[in-house]
Amino acid sequence: MHHARGRAEPLPRLGRGGPIGGCRAGHGLLLNLRALFRAELRRLVPEDGPVGLAVSGGGDSVALMHLAALEGVPARAATVDHGLRRSSAAEARAVGAAAAALGLAHATLRWADPPRDAGQGPARAARLRLLRGWARREGLSAVLTGHTLDDQAETVLMALRGGGVDALSAMPDTSPCGLFRRPLLGTPREALRSWLRAAGIPWVEDPANDDPRHARTHARRALAGMPLGTAAALARVAALAAERRSLEEAEAARRLEGAGCDGGLAAAPLLGLPTPIRRRAWRLALTREGRAPRGRDVAALDRAMLAGAAARTLNGIVIRRRGPLLTLVPEVVGRGAGGDDPSSEGFAR
Repeated sequence: MHHARGRAEPLPRLGRGGPIGGCRAGHGLLLNLRALFRAELRRLVPEDGPVGLAVSGGGDSVALMHLAALEGVPARAATVDHGLRRSSAAEARAVGAAAAALGLAHATLRWADPPRDAGQGPARAARLRLLRGWARREGLSAVLTGHTLDDQAETVLMALRGGGVDALSAMPDTSPCGLFRRPLLGTPREALRSWLRAAGIPWVEDPANDDPRHARTHARRALAGMPLGTAAALARVAALAAERRSLEEAEAARRLEGAGCDGGLAAAPLLGLPTPIRRRAWRLALTREGRAPRGRDVAALDRAMLAGAAARTLNGIVIRRRGPLLTLVPEVVGRGAGGDDPSSEGFAR
């Protein structure tokens, strides 16, 4: 049975003859979940060889681990112990015991010396870093995570406060680096937990999920009060936004290639593009020269160049007008914010 909301207790050990293989309750639901999981695995993980499973001990990742075991996926599990709660070490050990009962190797990845007031952002960055290192050491081509349809819907709700198409496109089913894959992104959280309850498979609730300091907590509560089917509708919004984003990026890349001329970019064709395509072209050009800029910085650059600015500097790249061309070159360190360098009109670098 799952534990009371807001409490984080260790998972009991599950034996090889445990409830996942022997419970008849929820059998039809399990068949549906397995079929969906199997189809997503074929689509998202075409590579041979073992995959990783990121298992925190929460309901979604526990369901992921059991589905992988049922489908015979060659897998290894890992739990990140952030060390931010007293119960985290015990929870990681319990996940390890549950993994062993399913015949899966398990590793606990510990965040060394976490800051005392670490928030969700630093914890997430540490978690991804530890999982990437583990995957590299183990020779894993992919790490599966337990993000669900509800996680996608919550992300869209948070994006509605501002962020445009990129924010609304929410989580892709494969991370930009290609390592992390999300085979449950189309599966409702409650479907997974209904199956776990019927099968008697326990999980833990992370108190952080109810912490009002986190935006996702408010999104989760808001979603819970909305009509049935809202999560699926919001996930469709994310899919449509992701499709539009992909089309815009492809068109921007095509137009950027067409604007290339004599070591620069032809200004008139580039600046004459529709705003969404033009800003994606700026972002793509700057990313090729250095690192990806933030959306609001790209918007400010775009407005300045449309207004006729001679030069701007963004992310260490100087964008300069030279007659009919725009050039992008690395900034020369040591040329200060004064003097005759027109790039000093730029933004924070």
